Amino acid sequence: MTFNFERSTALLIERIAGAKEKIADTIIILAAGSLPWSTSAFAILMGLWLISFIPTVQYSSLLQSLWSEASALPLLLFLLAILGTFWSPALPGERLAALSPLLKLLFIPFLIYHFQRSVNAPVLLRVFVGSCTLLLITSWVLFLFPMALPLRVAGVPVKNYIDQNQEFGLCVFILSGAAFYFHHYQRAIITISQLFLALSFLANMAFVALARTALVYMPVIFLIMIGRFLDWQRAMLAGLIMLIAGVLFVAESPYLHLRVYSIISEYRQYQQEQSFSSSSHRLEYWLRSTQFIRAAPILGHGTGSLPMLFNDRSAAQPGEISSLSGNPHNQTFLIAIQWGFIGIVLLYSMWAVHLRLFSAKTFVAWIGFVLVLQNVISSIFNSHLSDFLEGWIYVLGVGVAGGYIKGHSGYSNFPEEGATKA
Repeated sequence: MTFNFERSTALLIERIAGAKEKIADTIIILAAGSLPWSTSAFAILMGLWLISFIPTVQYSSLLQSLWSEASALPLLLFLLAILGTFWSPALPGERLAALSPLLKLLFIPFLIYHFQRSVNAPVLLRVFVGSCTLLLITSWVLFLFPMALPLRVAGVPVKNYIDQNQEFGLCVFILSGAAFYFHHYQRAIITISQLFLALSFLANMAFVALARTALVYMPVIFLIMIGRFLDWQRAMLAGLIMLIAGVLFVAESPYLHLRVYSIISEYRQYQQEQSFSSSSHRLEYWLRSTQFIRAAPILGHGTGSLPMLFNDRSAAQPGEISSLSGNPHNQTFLIAIQWGFIGIVLLYSMWAVHLRLFSAKTFVAWIGFVLVLQNVISSIFNSHLSDFLEGWIYVLGVGVAGGYIKGHSGYSNFPEEGATKA
């Protein structure tokens, strides 16, 4: 009787633990599905996930997980931001406001720990891509039938075109990578469907709403993708096809042609007429940022100092230049101005460690590699690690894919699950 009682108790505890983890999985999957549509719903669900995650923790294994570089570096970067409040001249409210965008980094170690044990990373990926696909369909419908729902930007039903492009660009590479893997297993119908959906996302970016940052990171990732998945002969052919397709897209899409040409024209206007546009504003941000960094190169000006610095500089400037905000539109400058060389070392170390985490030639590693590289390159022109949607895509991607790789090293190619090579 004693043996049976102990065994029954152990089974009950195991089932309760499994139920807790299933609840946490369900909430994080719902959060991933809500991210393309609603910041409020996503924030609420992430708060609920954190509450549901706490009862599942085995604290000794969590502490061991925190010692890994992939988990420790985001924590150190946030710790530096806290320390930066002590030498910042900003008001207390401004210091707290500056901490808020980096608070999401604290979720990376928790997500890595959770998905080392969870097997539901594939479900989360499919829900996220499915949610983006629903957004894609909505975008096309509202672009083709604008009278159905008047929008500020045609074909952008929620948030803004920069956020939409970041999601759609990521989906292009996720689906393209999946197509390579399914092609390897000779699953022709699935391969074609993945490529068709990837091209649908790409066409939306080219013809409906394009963030010019995508013109920089997409060719780079495309070249890496064909080099990663193909031998040199096929890679050369794919590169030629990509070049032809790019020329055709530019030729057939007046919108894409206009977006490319506007970069050059805005810069010329700024040089000749001091006319301010999005491109020229960035140049002004970056010029001033370098001056701020030179003034405090080691520790920076402290957490929350950006608005004060830019306002002080722009107060003496006439005209439109005085409207510059406290966002330098470059993640490196945002970190360096506030936390100096030490902050840059931590930021670049974190990016490098996360890229190395996804160096394996598996599908999950490809997803992680793409989203990290996308964030790194797009952060040249925006503060995307600090921005809400782009930053959370990074946090979710690194946490989920990184945890899955660490905990399921033998099963990290989940598109191949159930596939049989002919």
